[in-house]
Amino acid sequence: MRRHIAFAYAALTAGCATHPQLGTTIDTPIETSIQAVRSNPSQFDGKYILVRGILDECTSFACDIRQVKPGASPKDSNAPSLSVTFKMGPNATAAPADNQVMSLSGELANRLYRFSEVTAVGQYAAKCDLGPAPAKAAADGDREEITICNDRGFNISRIMAVHKRWPATAFGSKDESLSVMSPTAAKGVFTSYIKAILAVNPEADIAEWKPPYRAFASKDEPDTAILCICRGKQCDGGWPSSLIEMISAPSNPYGCVEASRANGTWRFPPPSIEY
Repeated sequence: MRRHIAFAYAALTAGCATHPQLGTTIDTPIETSIQAVRSNPSQFDGKYILVRGILDECTSFACDIRQVKPGASPKDSNAPSLSVTFKMGPNATAAPADNQVMSLSGELANRLYRFSEVTAVGQYAAKCDLGPAPAKAAADGDREEITICNDRGFNISRIMAVHKRWPATAFGSKDESLSVMSPTAAKGVFTSYIKAILAVNPEADIAEWKPPYRAFASKDEPDTAILCICRGKQCDGGWPSSLIEMISAPSNPYGCVEASRANGTWRFPPPSIEY
């Protein structure tokens, strides 16, 4: 009888051991909120968490995910947020992460999810999100602890769901350094863009391509212009009014490309707007 009990106990404990604790793996994240993480960061430090929020402009320099309030506008910049790095792919959780792979992963994720309301899973690092605690004078013989962060606080490895995609214009960003070019000047920029397309693809069927477009001049860089072209027959949701709103996003009704003027001619990189 005792032998049967011993076997049963061993089987029970072995079965329990196969289930990792919540937060210890990417497959067992702690479902929580950004507000909860902000209120008690040490509780979630080093843990995998699942949160819902709106990703901001997510450039190569900065990215944040903000708490979602039901029915709230994405312009709510006072909502709690976490700083974000994307580590997506089969080797996303490996350490140390390859910087080039991280860069490519981040750029792809930004283009897919920028300005989107998502549910995301990733590992949270409190010190890299909030910054290290204020330095204290080290006593004689003590070593000063220095925290070096290669990542941001919330390292997203998986996007579990996309709940809503917003155009960049929904965030109400303004930029005083940009001005709308006159129709005549804008036509010159657009004509140069057509020439750039034909230089890359002489067989391009664009003879009848006459999309709505708008060109912007930079007050700080007079030899720089940004051409924005509607992806459809009209730009529902408005035209961009800032550099942030010109960043590529999946829900933008337009695409933008930068041009540089040399010897009186506008020059473009290889065309990246569909025609």
